Amino acid sequence: MLDVKSESYSEGTLVRTWQERIRETPIAVPTVRRRRRRLSNAARTVYWIGGMWLLALVVTFAAVHVMQMAYQVDSLESQYSTLISQQQMMGVKISELTTPYALQQDASRLHVVLHAPLIARVQPQRLASQAKAPAGIIGQVFRAVHNALVGR
Repeated sequence: MLDVKSESYSEGTLVRTWQERIRETPIAVPTVRRRRRRLSNAARTVYWIGGMWLLALVVTFAAVHVMQMAYQVDSLESQYSTLISQQQMMGVKISELTTPYALQQDASRLHVVLHAPLIARVQPQRLASQAKAPAGIIGQVFRAVHNALVGR
């Protein structure tokens, strides 16, 4: 069963401990929380329309910038293609001016005689340190193989 004396004793102790805890905690001053102001429907509509207008303005400026860049790219590409065609035309003119027939015409106009260039053929000289291969059968075989490979 319940012991009334011990029960009342424990209840009093509980109350005292809570009273001490309440006294120890500082009293908090309640802060005033301002209610958030809600915009009226008209203000929301005005802000929404203004935001959309601003977004459209930014998109328009970006589109104009892209168009300008595209125009510049097109003009640079046309200049590049013009320069390429000019380079090709110059190549054709140079090749026409350097043909043997054109060179002969220029030489006759300038009263100059053109001579075919002489190619000097120099035979490699053997150094004294390079001795000839022996004239035996083995040397003749090596010489024949060497000449066959070199094409003499």
